Amino acid sequence: MSIISSVSVANIPLLSTTVIQGLNETDIKSMSSSQVAALATTQIEVLAGTQVAALETTDVKALTTTQIGTLTSAQFSFSVAQLQVLNASQVQALTTDQVAALSATQAKALTATQLQALESTDLQALTTTNIANLTTTQIRSFTAAQIGLLTDDQVSVLTAAQITALSATQVKGLETTDYANLTTTQVGALSVTQVAALETADLQSLSTTSIAVLNSTQVKAFTSTQIGDLADTQVLALTETQLSNLSATQLKGFETTDLGTLTTTQLSQLSSTQVGAFSTTQVAALGDTQFIALSTTQVRGLGATQLAAIETADLQALTTTQVANLTTTQVKSLSGAQVTALTDSQIGALTETQIGALTTTQVVALDETDFTTLSTTQVSGLTQTQLSALDATDLGAFSTTNIAALSATQLKGLTPTRIGNLGDTQILALTQTQISNLSATQIRGLETTDLGTMTTTQLSLLSITQIGSFSTTQVAALGDTQFAGLSTTQITGLTATQFAVLETTDLQALSTTQVAALTTTQIKNLAATQITALTDDQAAALTSSQIGALSVTQAAALDVTDFAAMTTTQLSGLTQTQIGGLDATDLGALTTTNILALSTTQLKGLTATQVGSLGDTQVLALSETQIGSLAGTQLKGFETTDLGTLTTTQLSRLSSTQVAAFSTTQVAGLGDTQLAGLSTTQVSGLTST
Repeated sequence: MSIISSVSVANIPLLSTTVIQGLNETDIKSMSSSQVAALATTQIEVLAGTQVAALETTDVKALTTTQIGTLTSAQFSFSVAQLQVLNASQVQALTTDQVAALSATQAKALTATQLQALESTDLQALTTTNIANLTTTQIRSFTAAQIGLLTDDQVSVLTAAQITALSATQVKGLETTDYANLTTTQVGALSVTQVAALETADLQSLSTTSIAVLNSTQVKAFTSTQIGDLADTQVLALTETQLSNLSATQLKGFETTDLGTLTTTQLSQLSSTQVGAFSTTQVAALGDTQFIALSTTQVRGLGATQLAAIETADLQALTTTQVANLTTTQVKSLSGAQVTALTDSQIGALTETQIGALTTTQVVALDETDFTTLSTTQVSGLTQTQLSALDATDLGAFSTTNIAALSATQLKGLTPTRIGNLGDTQILALTQTQISNLSATQIRGLETTDLGTMTTTQLSLLSITQIGSFSTTQVAALGDTQFAGLSTTQITGLTATQFAVLETTDLQALSTTQVAALTTTQIKNLAATQITALTDDQAAALTSSQIGALSVTQAAALDVTDFAAMTTTQLSGLTQTQIGGLDATDLGALTTTNILALSTTQLKGLTATQVGSLGDTQVLALSETQIGSLAGTQLKGFETTDLGTLTTTQLSRLSSTQVAAFSTTQVAGLGDTQLAGLSTTQVSGLTST
């Protein structure tokens, strides 16, 4: 047994330093904890490193904080076992030199409690080598405050594993300067939890290089608030891959100023879904150049609300390709003001489907120039409802080519008023199909000047119903050539009221075929002056049915030439009443052939006066049958000179009653031959007077 072990605790401090220095390892190990704790500072100071290393762990635990602090860095040669028995107070008693002198092995042996007990200066005294060699468990044992106390050099040597091991609380403990100095490897080691825990100042202190090395998983960990906290330069540092991995929620976090700094290359990496996630404020913040850079797919990702927020300059910056690729839902979402703001080129880029999707408010918002530049394909996309909403100016801007391109269905959308607004050249541009499909109401909307410009080919396409829908003013506006161009079927479509307003020149322009096609109702409604205006050829074209339909006044309105030119067929249409209404001149104009063609029924319509007006040749032309059908009152009308011309054959057809009807003057006018030719029966009919 060593002699030192027998020295009392009270006498230990009295031993000379020489004695202490002479103690060997066995002596040191034989000392009790109380003896070790009794060593004076002067005695501690002379201990060799080997002597300190020989202390039992129980003896080490017995060292006072003063004794611990007295040890020089050379003496501080504790083994792992010795080091690990130090309590918090002993650790706190360590000097910065002692801590700085720790070997890598000693540093790795420190427990969590010991590490947490390190004071700020001691913590900062740890060498960068020792820091880099700490285990992840040791690193996690540091408090957030201690993490914040690490020097820039210490932070810079933290390994990727150590960085990853930091808790969210510890991450928050790092100083902003620490984040600014993190290497790309360290930044790449941050976990999603750590990334999400970064505070504004810390996040903004990351270099643009550090921002650019974040992987997609890390980027996805950013909250929308953190995204909004990114500085402009950091936003510009985001890679295309990083941007493409941002969620809709994250994108909404971007400040408008940040969005405005994004390059067109960066924006091009966003999906249509991502673009569709932007708020209206964010969309409004995008610049002209940025909008132009969006792909058609991205543009199609914009929602209705987003499009409505686009400013005029941005809207006008869209390329024609982008505009042509807007969905119908997007097109519908544009305000009237936005539609008005579209450039001519953009309007020209709209597809027929897009045109058809416009609301009436949007269509009305298009200006006159827009309608002027529409292609026929675009015009074909207009709906009936859209066309009906156009005002006169917009409709008037349509080129004749576009007017001709409208389908029959589209034209039905034009109100009568709008039909009336069409210009002369537009009317002339209407196709056969378009004209034939106009409704009666639309037909009535045509201006008289427009009607006057229609070609005979166009008019020839109108149905009877369409012709019949013309107002009297419209009918009166038609020209001679136009009337002449109407088919017989169309002519028959004119109503009595319409016919009544035909001017003389229009009426006379009708061909004989057209005249012959007139219905008896139409004929009946012609004024006497219109009848009189008929040309000889037209009068000659009247059928027997038409002539028979004439009123007495109308028949009387036919002139001498007309009667002179009548055929026997036409004459056969005259009724008793009509014949009875003829004056002497008209009756006298009938040829002997026509006189002979009169039926006995027709002849009965002649009054005595009319009979008396017949000329000699006309009387001679009467057949025996006709003579025999004359009533006594009619016979009394014969002039004596006319009776004197009757042949014996004609007289032979008279009955005794007819002969008895002759006046004494008429009988006296008969010649000897005529009287000699009378039969005994006829003579018996003569009265005594």
